[in-house]
Amino acid sequence: MYWTACETFNRILTRKKYLCRSRAVQINMNLSVLEEWIGKMGLPRGVGSHFAPVRDLLNWLQCLSSITEFPNLIATIQTMRNLNPLQMRRAVRDYKYEVNEGRMTEECIQYLAQLQKDWERHRVKVGVEALRKEIGERDREREGSSPSNGSGSPPSSEIVPPPPEAITAQKNIDSLFDRGQEKSAWEPAKAPEALGELLDSRHMLPLLLPSNPRYLAAAPGKQPITEEEKRRSLPTDDIRRSASRASFGNRGSLAWRMNSKKLRDVSAGTLRWVDGQKSASRWFRPRFDDEDEDETIPPPPYTSGETQDDEGNNAELTTHLTLMTRKSSLRSRGRASMGGDEMDSPVDEV
Repeated sequence: MYWTACETFNRILTRKKYLCRSRAVQINMNLSVLEEWIGKMGLPRGVGSHFAPVRDLLNWLQCLSSITEFPNLIATIQTMRNLNPLQMRRAVRDYKYEVNEGRMTEECIQYLAQLQKDWERHRVKVGVEALRKEIGERDREREGSSPSNGSGSPPSSEIVPPPPEAITAQKNIDSLFDRGQEKSAWEPAKAPEALGELLDSRHMLPLLLPSNPRYLAAAPGKQPITEEEKRRSLPTDDIRRSASRASFGNRGSLAWRMNSKKLRDVSAGTLRWVDGQKSASRWFRPRFDDEDEDETIPPPPYTSGETQDDEGNNAELTTHLTLMTRKSSLRSRGRASMGGDEMDSPVDEV
């Protein structure tokens, strides 16, 4: 979902044919269908939060041409918390105006240009701080890897604890399997803030597994049927059913079940019937003093085309071939012999 959101955002922003009001409305409807599918599959609502930048970009494309006053621009920008001034500025610059569509005033455009310059300075400041932090972490790793008492192993007391972001993300994964917790409280791992115009679709979100390895065998559970879904006889109930399904999927805990089954006890005698006595000798030591033991155990049933050899293995039935003789076959009766009865057969010639 994160990769799809990043690719959708980048393609909308970089292709001018999508930077218009009509296309923004169509893409927004497609996102609504995707969010409905997330609720239908019983996934947490936080999965759809990856599409928040795409939603803000589409809303910005639908309302930027109608902004004619400066206070309206300030109020609109405050609602776009997942867009930075660079992305807003590029959408205004490459926007494709339709017929009889209004334009943004010059005062608002200049304000966006000023926001872009401020954002550029902020981006440089954040980049310098990130670089200093990375250099500091490398220095700490070098100091921790250096031997303290002349030995090659670092001291055990300098174990680096996991970052708080990883601890929070691990708790969110474990809370999905807690039947007493609401799955709406689950939040996915967030990617770093985009400092440029495009989102980084190559960024890999951390892969997290539940702390209890037993939950690795969990399978999706059945979703309960809502009251609206039971009333399928009404013709006008399709729209209400889809809306109720999407809202119902965001409530309650995550539906899951365990597919754990009890293993069947298999003895060494069963393995001998399956693999044969010779192959099963590696499972147990045969007893030579009790020769009549095999006669008391009935052999497994075989099909008509199979038999059992002396060693207990399954073998196919041998085909009995008729030997070649000097007598003519039945098909040649009533016909004149080509060479007579004195003609030697090929067997005799050999």
